[in-house]
Amino acid sequence: MSANNNSNNNTLVDSQPPQTATPNPTANPTPTAQLKEQQDDSTTTTTTTTPQSNKEDKEGKDIEAAPPPAMPAMPDFPEGGLWGWLNVLGAFRHLFVTFGYVNAFGVYQSYYQLNQLHNETPSNISWIGSIQLWLQFSMGAVAGPLFDRGHFRPVMTFGSVLYVFALFMTSLTKKYYQVILAQAIGMGLGMGLLFLPAIGVLSHYFMKRRSLAMGIAVSGSSIGGICWPIMLNNIFEKKGFEEGVRATGYLTLACLVVANACMRTRLPARKHSPPPSPIVLFREPKYAIAVVAAFFIALGIFFPVSWSPPFSLDDSCGEGMDADVLSFSQKCRTFPNALADKVGSFNLILPCCASSTILIFAMIGAKNPGGAIAFAILFGFFSGGYVSLLGPVFISMAKGVNEIGVRVGYAFIIVGLAALAGTPISGALLVRSHNKIYAPVVFSGVCCGIGSVLLFVARTLHARDKGTWKV
Repeated sequence: MSANNNSNNNTLVDSQPPQTATPNPTANPTPTAQLKEQQDDSTTTTTTTTPQSNKEDKEGKDIEAAPPPAMPAMPDFPEGGLWGWLNVLGAFRHLFVTFGYVNAFGVYQSYYQLNQLHNETPSNISWIGSIQLWLQFSMGAVAGPLFDRGHFRPVMTFGSVLYVFALFMTSLTKKYYQVILAQAIGMGLGMGLLFLPAIGVLSHYFMKRRSLAMGIAVSGSSIGGICWPIMLNNIFEKKGFEEGVRATGYLTLACLVVANACMRTRLPARKHSPPPSPIVLFREPKYAIAVVAAFFIALGIFFPVSWSPPFSLDDSCGEGMDADVLSFSQKCRTFPNALADKVGSFNLILPCCASSTILIFAMIGAKNPGGAIAFAILFGFFSGGYVSLLGPVFISMAKGVNEIGVRVGYAFIIVGLAALAGTPISGALLVRSHNKIYAPVVFSGVCCGIGSVLLFVARTLHARDKGTWKV
């Protein structure tokens, strides 16, 4: 039985078909298969590594040749609108009660010389108005950056309160140091905080008509220069010094309340793109030369306005000389700015400064009322162009809206130093020459002439950088 089983098993084993060995491609490949496999592997390796290497190369090239950050795009400007023109009205009122009040300092100069400060020299008294002018311009270094960072409303509010408070304190002054503290320093600080933001906010609403808007606003200083002297002279004569200053204080308070209600900013503060430092700005040749030019012009151009009332009294040229100067100054501060939008601020401020230089020397020949009035009309026209176009000139060199405040502010520091020193120097020269105007006229005329030449150089550099004559 077992034998049979063994035989059957052997039969079954022998009857099964023989197993054919299937070739294993990985076991013992043939040379052709090996070559093909190597080619496939190399192709696979190339395919898998090439994108990574290309990506790394591309990233390396991007890092090496990274383009500079693009300048922020210029925003759209409404060129007016309700709030645009309300801001112009507000800026007009601000300059009416600040810069316009400074233009009336000739009345204070004459009054102080005859009354409570009669023991002081004319040069010492002129320091009061000079400090005011200096602070009005130089405080732009503080107000400008604050304005660029979005603190427009706090700066305007604090400046208004300080200015009105100092004006009322001026009515109580009896001694020289008290006048310096209240009228020179207190009012000067308030004016400095108000002046640049009131002008700078117009750049949020105007681009093509920016010079026109600023010209209308700055004309408020000329209107104030006409109204304040008349008001002060009449009230000083009828009610005295204290009542006269307080009356102007109440009017100033009302004007500032309305002005602040009319003004607001439109563009957001550019905190993510900080403005350039003073070192960077003054490394620009055109900007540095323009600032030096404005310094020399400011050193001499305020002399005729500051000293015209004393000249009118001494030379019997009539008390209306100062009013004539400022009346035509008002007309000039609107007309050239409207034209500047078409031909450029630099192209208009140059003839205004050159003509003012010639007219300063012509003061020597204005020895009668007719000559004084002719001088007043012409000088008021051209000198007003310098005052109203100075801001647009520096704004035109800004590379973005975030640079407007600092460019104008830093430039006004230098201009303020000239305003601080110019009038007292002229007063000292006047005293040394025994009230003869030759020495201060030559000093003022030479300073304005040097400034006009430097301004022409700055204009040439700016036109070359812009690639156009319209600058």
